[in-house]
Amino acid sequence: AVTRFLSEYVGNGVGSARRVYLLSLGICGAVSLAITATLSYAPVSSMIAGPLGTGTVFYAGLDALVYSFAQLGAYAMLGIGRATSAGKLIIISSTLRYLAAALFLVLGAGPSGVFIGFVFGDLFLAVLANTSAFRSVEHFHGSGANLRPVSKYMASVFFAAIMGLAVSQTDKLLAF
Repeated sequence: AVTRFLSEYVGNGVGSARRVYLLSLGICGAVSLAITATLSYAPVSSMIAGPLGTGTVFYAGLDALVYSFAQLGAYAMLGIGRATSAGKLIIISSTLRYLAAALFLVLGAGPSGVFIGFVFGDLFLAVLANTSAFRSVEHFHGSGANLRPVSKYMASVFFAAIMGLAVSQTDKLLAF
């Protein structure tokens, strides 16, 4: 939703661009935090982790949280017309992500180390992309357009996004 509506609202100079970004940021935070908290709950993480231990599940959940914010920032940059910058940040982030994961693995951190490495790379993207996106929309003030279409659109794709997140994170966990 952030890509679709930010591009429209920024292009039209509508004050809702800022509200769309902040709404997306709030929803992303709430859902991601709920997933991470659920995965951090000992009975749930023990059920998922098995012999890996609950630390790996915790770090996978933490990566899911950071990854969600990284994706929001990257898509927000696309929505505000900064695709080239977003692409560069994604390339650097992916490189950092896998180099850090490999380093932790070589240093003996095991599966948990891989997820810790992923957190580093995703955190890089999350911080820089969201900072850039916020700076681009922070000057938009006022009520602007109605956010009802945004909310309806978000609701229609919410479960698909949750399933995508689950698939993108679960395959990593099951690989170990």
